[in-house]
Amino acid sequence: MNPSPEKERFDLAIQGIEKILRDLKEKNRDLHRENARLKTKLKEMQTGQSDIFDAISETERMKLKHSVASLLAKIDERIQS
Repeated sequence: MNPSPEKERFDLAIQGIEKILRDLKEKNRDLHRENARLKTKLKEMQTGQSDIFDAISETERMKLKHSVASLLAKIDERIQS
């Protein structure tokens, strides 16, 4: 008994869908691995970083704060005039 043309088309469609699903699952696994790798790399980079203010002394921080405040005051004066 020969399968009907509709049955053959249906079987081909099912096979196509199964292939697409396998490909998508593989892509998903690859993306999960890549995501895990990138998260690990990000954690390593964040661990190695320090805050810019941790690297300077209290005196330098005060100088920097004063400089920024001075610049902001000059900008305010310029805007208001």
